[in-house]
Amino acid sequence: MARINASCFSVRIFFLSGSLLPSMEASSVGVVRMCEALARCGHDVSLFARHNGVDDASAVLGRYGVETEFRLLLLGHAVTHQELGGRGSGFDKKIHYPLAVRRALKRLPAPDLLYGRHLYTMLLAALTLPKTPLVYELHEVRGNRGMRWAERWLFRHRSFLGATAVCESVIADYRRLYPDISDLDLFLARNGADVPCAKLQGAEVGGRPGARRCGYVGSLFPGKGMETVAALAARLTEIDFHVVGGSGADLADWRARTGALDNLIYHGFVDNARVPAYLAAMDVLLAPPRPVMRSVNGRKFGMWQAPLKIFQYMAAGKPIIASDLPHVREILQHRVTALLVPAEDMDAWATALRELEDPGLTERLKAAAHADLVQRFTWTEKAKAVTGYISQRSKRLAL
Repeated sequence: MARINASCFSVRIFFLSGSLLPSMEASSVGVVRMCEALARCGHDVSLFARHNGVDDASAVLGRYGVETEFRLLLLGHAVTHQELGGRGSGFDKKIHYPLAVRRALKRLPAPDLLYGRHLYTMLLAALTLPKTPLVYELHEVRGNRGMRWAERWLFRHRSFLGATAVCESVIADYRRLYPDISDLDLFLARNGADVPCAKLQGAEVGGRPGARRCGYVGSLFPGKGMETVAALAARLTEIDFHVVGGSGADLADWRARTGALDNLIYHGFVDNARVPAYLAAMDVLLAPPRPVMRSVNGRKFGMWQAPLKIFQYMAAGKPIIASDLPHVREILQHRVTALLVPAEDMDAWATALRELEDPGLTERLKAAAHADLVQRFTWTEKAKAVTGYISQRSKRLAL
């Protein structure tokens, strides 16, 4: 295996994702931001992503507000949907797209490193470029035996350097799942956010003049937190609640369910580049995930999530109220960087909102959260930590 010194410029990295670009998926934001951070650190980065009907790679990156550009390869069938964020068929994601990546890898000069989070694509890449070092990024525990068998094969591949994980619970569960792989190296590398421009102007969000603005950004599928937002809006009618995100179907459903609430304002999906302006317009930001969530295809998850919105909230410099869940406590500290409350206790959520009428507490929380983000949770810090880990791991295995 070739030794990689990722602390020296410039390492050629192929980032293999399974995300549709552009899309509503949080994963698409994560892969774009990580690639931008790696490029900002001086590396030569190529992102492989699933085609979603937009051929112009620069236009796609523009929708994410990318400032440090990298190479974007949009592969697979052009998935056509009536609304942005449709997932397409399982065949495209699990078979057609990985085969398209394999064909592209055969045409291109081999990189110094394969880094990815899409299992099927990583498997074919390991077979196509068996001598190229690879690192796998873990976001959740795989739910079926076939995928776990595939991961086991990947972990034992001769070019496998190690795996990064976005939260401690992922690492703990993988250690329990694969106790027989004694040399399985797992490295904690949390997600992050970029600090917005100091001159950023808040978006024009409407609502009642003088009313406090509580914001929620994210998807609206079950368990993500819209249940809490709607319940609070019904209870605290003096506050305006602003919801940014959601598919057309989810928005229609929630509008029908909350039509009588004049203080609940839906803004719909906005491109990621515009999200900071919406956050800047808010007085308080809500991160109310439930212990169990369901994705757009109905799959349960939640216990392994490291919500991107929390890092974006910290970067925005606004006070945060969040669900008191294990993966949230890995990021936020109660009464230090946020108020943490039981996920489904509406009395506690309402009390927390009233507590944040205290300007002294509000200032302390938002200042501490922003400082913690700048010090530990920017995408650049993650990119530096990951490349440092890769360098050290490569040296160790080369001995």
